[in-house]
Amino acid sequence: MEQVVTHKHLKEFALLMGGVIGGLFGCVIPYLKVGNVAAVPIGIALSFVALGFLTPAVLKPVYQLWMKLGHVLGAINSRILLSLLFFGLFAPISLVLKVLGKKLLSKPSLKQDSYKTVSTQRSAQHMERPY
Repeated sequence: MEQVVTHKHLKEFALLMGGVIGGLFGCVIPYLKVGNVAAVPIGIALSFVALGFLTPAVLKPVYQLWMKLGHVLGAINSRILLSLLFFGLFAPISLVLKVLGKKLLSKPSLKQDSYKTVSTQRSAQHMERPY
């Protein structure tokens, strides 16, 4: 589904990119490494902000490319995180429970033909004071 790119989106993108490029790559990282700020990233950041306010339509191809890159990286990142979660947490817990002989899900006996358990009927007074 294609998102409609408005001038507001492009201005926000310009401010965000200008802030990150200028703040992080122009001030913070150079200051930590060398002890002063870098002029080139700050110039790039200022040009992003200026383009965002003067002619935001110029930033549309950059914005669309950035969004496509973000979608690709998001898809890759989610698969990596979910794989780490599965193989790092769920699989080891399952193996430990299997070795210990624990079964967390109850199976129906031969007399039962369903997993359904009958719930108890509560009175109307139960909901009078829920807290």
